[in-house]
Amino acid sequence: MGYRRLGAILVGPTRVAVWGAEGREALSRAYALRARLSDRERYHIEGIYADAVEQDFEKAVTAYLALLEKYPNDGVALNNLGRAYQLL
Repeated sequence: MGYRRLGAILVGPTRVAVWGAEGREALSRAYALRARLSDRERYHIEGIYADAVEQDFEKAVTAYLALLEKYPNDGVALNNLGRAYQLL
């Protein structure tokens, strides 16, 4: 979870020019370790990895929809789903 949060902060829109590579590296580390985490955290990682690292917004939408099916009130997932739809 720590790598996901660090990566999300570092690839944020105001920091991507300076910290983007470090953010993508943190997200890649989180993605590699995702099997050890809860479903909720795994879907978050798969969504942000698809968005920020792979730039595969359809894959990000799929991950966030799967997360919201189990946790419909997850505000972060709702926000990130909207962003992924916007970038399609």
